[in-house]
Amino acid sequence: RKPHLRCPGYVHGKRGVVVRSQGPYEVPEVLAFAQLKPKHKVATLYTVRFAQVDLWRHYDESSSDTLDTDVYSHWLERCDGAATPSTEAPGKGWGVAVGSSLGSTAHHKPHAGYVREKTELETAAIAKEGAESPYAALHRAIVRLCDAKGIFSAEDVRRTAEALDAFAYGQTMEAARLVARAWVDDEFRSRLLVSPMAAIQADFPDIHDIVKKRGGVGSTDTISDDIVGGRHTHGETDLVVVANTDAVHNVVVCTLCSCYPRALLGLPPRYYTSRSYRARVVSEPRAVLRDFGCVLPDSVSTVRVHDSTADVRFMVLPQRPADSDSLTEQELARLATRDCLMGLAFPKVGRTTSG
Repeated sequence: RKPHLRCPGYVHGKRGVVVRSQGPYEVPEVLAFAQLKPKHKVATLYTVRFAQVDLWRHYDESSSDTLDTDVYSHWLERCDGAATPSTEAPGKGWGVAVGSSLGSTAHHKPHAGYVREKTELETAAIAKEGAESPYAALHRAIVRLCDAKGIFSAEDVRRTAEALDAFAYGQTMEAARLVARAWVDDEFRSRLLVSPMAAIQADFPDIHDIVKKRGGVGSTDTISDDIVGGRHTHGETDLVVVANTDAVHNVVVCTLCSCYPRALLGLPPRYYTSRSYRARVVSEPRAVLRDFGCVLPDSVSTVRVHDSTADVRFMVLPQRPADSDSLTEQELARLATRDCLMGLAFPKVGRTTSG
C-alpha cells in the first residue's frame, strides 16, 4: 500500500531547531491504515524551525527568513553534537535532523524507499498541474499595469476577493473579535498567545461555544470513528496564535492539504487550497506576499512561514494600525480581516472585509 507520511517531504534530511512541543497525538502514519492494535500509537508532535536558506538552494531573499513546521518525534534525531539517551525526549532549543533515524518506532518506520517515493509523488503532483495558464500571466500583467497607472492595486484585488468570499460563504469570522480585544487589552493578548483556547473560553464563552459546535477549531473533531477503525484520529485540534512584530512577519499555509482554523475564520479561500499557493509560499514567501499586494516595511527582517498539519491550526495576530487610536473595539474588529489573520495583508483603517 502507498504510505501516508505526515512529515513534509521538503524537510527530509534537513536540520532545524525545536521551538515548541505540541504534546502527544496518535501516529498518523498508523491511523491512515486504520490498524486496530498498533504497537506504538502515540508520538509527540514538535514544532521545528528551519532556516529558509537551508531548505532551498535558490532562496535569495533574507537570510533571516525561517519556516516552522510540525514534525512527529519518530521522524527526529538530535544532531547538535550532544550524546542523548534514547529515553530522553527532544527539548526546546535542540538541534534535530529529520527523517534520518526513526529507529525507536521501527514498526511504523517509513523506510528510505518510502521517503524517496514521497518526494517523487510530490514532484509529480506539481508537474501534473502543467504549465501556468496564460490567463494567470495576463492577470498579473493587468494588475501591475493598473497599479502603475493608479487605477487599482494588487491590495484592492485581494480585498475585493476577500469580501466576495465572505459574502458567498456566509459564515461569521469570529476571530476578528479576539484580535480587537488583544489590541486594546495587553493582559488578554498575553493569554491569547500562550493558551489561545483557554483565553477564548474565559473571555469569549460565546465564541468558545461556537467553536465547539463547529467541531473544534479545525472543524475536525466530529470525524466519524468508523473512518479510523473505531478510534479517534487524534486529540483535540490545537490552536497556535503567532504575533507579528516590527521585525517579524508571519504567514500561514498547509502543504499537507488545507488545514485551517475554520471555526474561527470560516471556510478557507480558494487560494489557500491551491497547489500553487501551497508550493510557493514555503519556498518564496516574500514573492507571494508581493503578489497579494502586501508590501513589507523595511523594519521586517524575518518572514516566518508556518506550515500547518492536521493536528495544529495557526492564526496570525497582526499589529494594530498606528492610526486607529480613536476607534472602538467593535470598530477595530472590522479591520481584522481573514487575510490579515493569515499574514497576507495588513489591517488598515478604512479598509474592512465589507468595504
